Amino acid sequence: MKISRTSAIILLACITIFTEITIIGQNNDAVSTEDLVGRAARRSQVYLETFKNLLSEETKTFEIYDKQGGVKKQRKVESTFLVYQLARGDGQVAEFRNVVAVDGKKLRNTDERAKDFFEKVVSSESSQKELDRIRDESSRYDEDFAINGLTLFQAIALNHDLRPAFTFTVIGTETISGIKTIVIAFEQTGSNRSITVNGDGANNYDIEIDGEKSELNPRIRGKLWLDEETLNIRREVRERTIRPQGWDRSVVVAEDNFEYGDSEFGILTPKKIVHVQHVIKLKERSARKDAKVEFVYGRFTKPDVEVKSSEVKSDN
Repeated sequence: MKISRTSAIILLACITIFTEITIIGQNNDAVSTEDLVGRAARRSQVYLETFKNLLSEETKTFEIYDKQGGVKKQRKVESTFLVYQLARGDGQVAEFRNVVAVDGKKLRNTDERAKDFFEKVVSSESSQKELDRIRDESSRYDEDFAINGLTLFQAIALNHDLRPAFTFTVIGTETISGIKTIVIAFEQTGSNRSITVNGDGANNYDIEIDGEKSELNPRIRGKLWLDEETLNIRREVRERTIRPQGWDRSVVVAEDNFEYGDSEFGILTPKKIVHVQHVIKLKERSARKDAKVEFVYGRFTKPDVEVKSSEVKSDN
């Protein structure tokens, strides 16, 4: 069975709805949804600017499902996770994983391998080559299913460039681990060339689709849980749907659930991310769960020395 390679490189949006709400902890001032979303977008931008050169321990668990929905294959990959700044990328970052154990079995010489790898990365002719090598190294135990980039960007629906593609609605409040949050639903209302399925958009997911090619009409929808005091994102649920030509309804092809926790860096950092992907049968007009990948992170810290490939040198 083929499991598609999946990439989660991200961009995205906000919008304008003028529902009046009251934010406790901000002088009880009435704030429009537009203003609230704008503030949350600025906090998300702070996340993008701050989430660099950070280190954590990551446990990544794969489950691959059979046609009846049963688990036919599992794998657990443990890594030292680094948000790595590319030498040739003008501030661009990537997820680097130095794999230390697979299915509970420790790997040997992992530190030496990482050192040798970065020495090779230095010779990359371009930032794209550098990025490709980092992804290949980080996902070498992921077999046919590889997904990366989910930690680097949050709340893609808050990105300014895609704001016109979405509507936002405040739907209430909810307490998460004793912290009150504002819950906002978002939904893409029109097509956008950056948001694609099996395409070449900046925000693309590749999935397995069985049947003749047709217009997929991809959309994104979901919810955000904003910390009421800071407007940092504590949780996000995001669904990517398609509605192939001739279908009378949309179906979910991928689901992402993000949970964030406190850190010492002025932002909330990833705590747990769950990605679920579906396979689509166009002729049968059906979808079934294909795979699930769960990422769990420990405390994020700063390495003793900023890590860039241009600074990695041999001891010889």
